Amino acid sequence: MILNKVIDFLGFKKLDPEVQDFLDKYNARTGIIISAIIILMEFFFLVFSFMPPLKGSSHAVDSLWLLKHRLFYALMVLSAAQFALVSFSMLKNKVNHFFMQFSMLLMLVVSVCFGIYISRQDYIAGEQILVFLTIMVMSSCGFFIKPYIIIILITASFLIFYNVMKISSVGVSFATKANLPIFLFLLITVHNVLYKHFINIAEKSISNEKLSKQLLYFSMHDTLTDVKNRHALREDFLKCLNKPLLLMLTDIDDFKGINDTYGHEKGDAILKDFSSRLKENFGEEFCYRYGGDEFLVMIPHADEIDFLLGIKKCREPNNEFTFSGGYIMGIAHTEDDLRALVARADKNLYEAKRNGKNRVIG
Repeated sequence: MILNKVIDFLGFKKLDPEVQDFLDKYNARTGIIISAIIILMEFFFLVFSFMPPLKGSSHAVDSLWLLKHRLFYALMVLSAAQFALVSFSMLKNKVNHFFMQFSMLLMLVVSVCFGIYISRQDYIAGEQILVFLTIMVMSSCGFFIKPYIIIILITASFLIFYNVMKISSVGVSFATKANLPIFLFLLITVHNVLYKHFINIAEKSISNEKLSKQLLYFSMHDTLTDVKNRHALREDFLKCLNKPLLLMLTDIDDFKGINDTYGHEKGDAILKDFSSRLKENFGEEFCYRYGGDEFLVMIPHADEIDFLLGIKKCREPNNEFTFSGGYIMGIAHTEDDLRALVARADKNLYEAKRNGKNRVIG
């Protein structure tokens, strides 16, 4: 029990792929913003470092000091730029989780090194270590990374920075010795709380999205045959306007007699079989249950020869039922035109029934 809690606290538990993708997308969106800020700031400082000193300034700049600063500015710009590019690619699903994680950690490691170097200079000069602390806050609170990774990154950063201050000419004050561990503990705790909270948000969001998709699917599909229903047909009507269209109404011959003789369970099995044949030969997106045993097939830009070949395939092999159909080809410019095509297909279906059934007329 305790071991499981520790594993959960450290984030060793493997996340659901959809939750992991949710986290990666969030980190990518956040990364683009943070990278843009870093690039603008550090590029400004890099350019500024090449400008001549102001007139009247007596401050001499050491060339080695300047070179180191320029190098760090350039590294910050490059690391932020590569992370921004990877983040854009992640949002377009062009890179995987591993590549995204590596790119993010690369930027954070460069940022930590930059923060340690700059804050060391400030500390020796008697200034605050705000650059290092800001980067620590960004690393722990700006991104949602596995807690054990953040613990390793932040703890190592604090230990290195503490020893860098310790060996400096200034040394480490008692207040700093006391405050750094407290700040480290707070950052780890805050990151862990935020990480767990965001995981819960991601799981609920994905669950709600799945439920929404399921509800939408069930509202558009017949529960027995799993083909689209008349509600979906009304939605698809508008997509078929001003296009060459083949429309067929078809039903199972003597279906009432099948139900009366063999029972509704057999009738349901035949409806499923017939709908599967229609979907297989004409495409799931073009087949609709129109009512009872009647189905509608509506295919834009259809070839009549291919359509008749599909009808032939629907009949074979089949010894349990026959079907009849009526089809029409034309272009509908309005919904009334579409309804007129349906009426003409229905008339052809009636002719097929009247002429002996087990045939398709168009």
